[in-house]
Amino acid sequence: MLLRLAIYWIGFVVIVLLFALTKIFDHEDECIKYKPVSEKYRNAIKVLDEVCYRLFVLCMVIYFFYNIYMLTLRYSIITQMASLSFIVFFSFLFLESILEDKEWEYFNSVKDFIQGLLVILSLVGFVAYLGMICFFMMSGTHWSGRETDRYEEYAYSIDILEMREVPYTNTYGWYVRSNPSNAYYYDVVNENGNITTEVIDGHEYYVERDEDNNYISNPHIEVYYAIQPCYNIYTMKTFEDVVNKRYVICIPEDSIYYENER
Repeated sequence: MLLRLAIYWIGFVVIVLLFALTKIFDHEDECIKYKPVSEKYRNAIKVLDEVCYRLFVLCMVIYFFYNIYMLTLRYSIITQMASLSFIVFFSFLFLESILEDKEWEYFNSVKDFIQGLLVILSLVGFVAYLGMICFFMMSGTHWSGRETDRYEEYAYSIDILEMREVPYTNTYGWYVRSNPSNAYYYDVVNENGNITTEVIDGHEYYVERDEDNNYISNPHIEVYYAIQPCYNIYTMKTFEDVVNKRYVICIPEDSIYYENER
């Protein structure tokens, strides 16, 4: 999927470059009409202008069908919205160009109204597409893949001395197997040999308790990372990012674990 995103991004850049080159050569072609230049230079500009324009149109058509393909993949909401916006923009622009080439014997006002409507709809699609592309570019250094590609791995363990559970007074959400109304305070020994208190927010993180007497000699907290594959559209490199954590509190049964009511 990352290759498809790279092609999508490269396609956009190629279209922008071809559009810019077409405008540059078109402007130069108009300017040299009033300048004493050689016929060879004049013909070269005309050829370059024509080649860039044809390549631009060809790439637009190919990019249109590629957007349809990307839309069917349903990769992410951003790519779906960008693809849909480009499809709307190109479709209405194409219909407007067809009407522009047709001569209506009657009802020219109707033709003008339809053309105007198509231009407006095309502009709406174009603005929406640019908005999605800008968002795509701003998030390009940290472009996440699908959630289905996310995986979990063990990160590290925290040795604890004591655990306390303190209920919240207000909560706004919860995890399926976690108790969100609690904050989990635990005492650990720091690098200086002193005891310090840390906290796990049960409302923010997924927390499970594993109470077993096997942990009498080693009460600890296991930390698991949720890893999300990401993609940098500028360097075209993949990397992994920690997007969430899960805690498993491994403590003996009814020994050092108790509730502390607030």
